[in-house]
Amino acid sequence: MSGSDGRLGLNFGRGVCGSGLTLFRAWRDRLAAPHPGKNRRQRANWPIPAAERPFRHDGLRAVPNGPRPASYAAPGPGETKRPRAREMAPVVSHRPVAEAGALCVLCIMWPYKNALDSIRTPCFHHAYKIGKTANCCDREEPKMKRSFRNLACFGLALAVMSGPALAEFPEKEVTITVGFGPGGGVDTITRAASDALSESLGQPIVVQNQPGAGGGLALTALKAKPADGYHLAAAISTTVSFDPHSANVSYGIDDFTYIGAFGVFPEALVALPSRGWKNFSDVIAAAKKAENGLTYASTTSLDRVVMKSISAKEGVTLKPVPTKGGAEAVAEVLGGHVDYAYSSGAYYAQAKAGELMVLAGLGTDPVPGFESAPTLKSLGYDISSVNMVIYVAPAGIPDEAKAELVKAFEAAATSKTVLDILAKRNMGSYILTGDDFDKQIRAQSAQFKAAME
Repeated sequence: MSGSDGRLGLNFGRGVCGSGLTLFRAWRDRLAAPHPGKNRRQRANWPIPAAERPFRHDGLRAVPNGPRPASYAAPGPGETKRPRAREMAPVVSHRPVAEAGALCVLCIMWPYKNALDSIRTPCFHHAYKIGKTANCCDREEPKMKRSFRNLACFGLALAVMSGPALAEFPEKEVTITVGFGPGGGVDTITRAASDALSESLGQPIVVQNQPGAGGGLALTALKAKPADGYHLAAAISTTVSFDPHSANVSYGIDDFTYIGAFGVFPEALVALPSRGWKNFSDVIAAAKKAENGLTYASTTSLDRVVMKSISAKEGVTLKPVPTKGGAEAVAEVLGGHVDYAYSSGAYYAQAKAGELMVLAGLGTDPVPGFESAPTLKSLGYDISSVNMVIYVAPAGIPDEAKAELVKAFEAAATSKTVLDILAKRNMGSYILTGDDFDKQIRAQSAQFKAAME
């Protein structure tokens, strides 16, 4: 159902509620008014002149003026309460339709004919043309309070069911929380994609940063947010596929809905050219000579597991220095605060400019543009990593929201701005979305789990 149909249903529900409220007020006013049969002054103040009233009060009910029904019984000896009439004649409105100010809808107003008469708006849906009189439904009238409650509940339920639940996604801005600091690869790509995403979704995209734990802090926070499609997180694939098997994190692969993935990170180990190292083998040789070992800038738990494995194999000390993202890791190396760094791509511009040297790549193939640099696998270490920028939502978002988000990310991945950033960072044009992305990330998780066992 379209949004306009939803608004129509909502307005109809509100109208029913409003009509019920008007009728209730009329009924309340009638109860508050003096009984017409007490004295002349009270009869003169009664809202409707006696001559125009087609009924008289019998408790909370109304019966036609004229002789009382045969079933009406006077109080017996010793009785203190008059019994109610067992039979009720239909209430008839004797005023023309032309004098009416409102119509009833499909007879749903029939319990309110007394109140309607008191405000000169009886039920006229049985009238055939203007000027003729109309009879209200020939039913015995239940208690007004119960009838009002039923109508009000009907209107409220209709308003609720016909309102926001039928609205189209998205109705407001979508927030993407980047799990790394500003200036890094994930942050740069996300901000480049935000304009294309906003154009596809028709709503603003808000990008904010929550760095820490290699993207783990952002995913932990995302898990607790509403599963409505308006909250996403940007991280890297190993944050979901690897970290739950290697670290004590509060999330798992089943806690998220997988929307899309852009590019493949050219993960590498880099250092200053002034160190005089040609590749990572020279780093190991230097570590063996250093009394306290070497330090490196770390951004994820994956690089710490890789370095720990190499340290154990080579019998050296390689101490991690945690950072909040690739940009900070590169800054640590350029500033000489660490001996080398792991970076997923933030190093690329500096490496092209000759300010950094690629020691080894972590992928299955050499880093494009630096083919002379070996991979860890080619150096004899049975380790490799294929990492992507990923965008996830909390598990259980509506299917409509997921479909719209997937479509928007597919369009953003092919936008010129995003492709230029991917090319600048040497990440290629690799794209995965929706169910294909879900299968890929689960397959990676299964591989890492097997490797850790």
